Amino acid sequence: EHLDLKECINLAYRAETEYVGVPCGTLDPSAVFLAKEDHIVELNCRNLDHQWLPFPSAQVRIAVMDSGIQRELVGSSFVDRVRETFVARDFLKQKLPQVEHLTDVSEEEFLHYQDEMDEIPMRRARHVISEFDRAKRGVEALRGGDLKIFGELMSQTHASLRDDYQGSTEELNVLAHGATSHSGCFGSRFVGAGFGGCVVALVQPDAMDDFEKEIPKLYYAGCGKTTEVSWFLPSAGAHELV
Repeated sequence: EHLDLKECINLAYRAETEYVGVPCGTLDPSAVFLAKEDHIVELNCRNLDHQWLPFPSAQVRIAVMDSGIQRELVGSSFVDRVRETFVARDFLKQKLPQVEHLTDVSEEEFLHYQDEMDEIPMRRARHVISEFDRAKRGVEALRGGDLKIFGELMSQTHASLRDDYQGSTEELNVLAHGATSHSGCFGSRFVGAGFGGCVVALVQPDAMDDFEKEIPKLYYAGCGKTTEVSWFLPSAGAHELV
């Protein structure tokens, strides 16, 4: 009898939210259970429907740089962001009764009501709604093998997380900007809940050596902190050994 992946994801999610008390989503356990070699997962977090998109491992490498800034999600600003996002959702639901999630709101509908919203909820909503559109465009770019567009969308996501979600830090910004400014980099963004942690970038294979030397130098010059570049390709996640 095989593992029910959705059940495993939901059990991990319940452990985080009900036992640990982190108001997180299902992304992390989904990544663990749905990971597949040389593929990226397109995931609908509402119902965990998913499909695998081919990742062109021969054309690109995934670089990860740790900012060295640690953060705890319980009681952190991450909790505030979750609350602020729900405030935005509740406001728009009053105007648009069919709305259950911010991803139900079209860009046109948001633009119509954004001037009526308080600034902070408006920024949070703008990030979520624009990110949903970027995710859809990213899927199409990856399907078409367009790493240039996919990388640009990653960098746009970082800017939105920095300016509208306000979940970045100086260290994450220096790393992401330094990575994106490198000629061999397609795009870069911070990953996870923000307020610390890591930055990820897509890098051309023939640029790996130079990227690995230059980014730590830029980070030390900008922040006085050290980092190193680790290299990854998508691999299989948790699975049964039979």
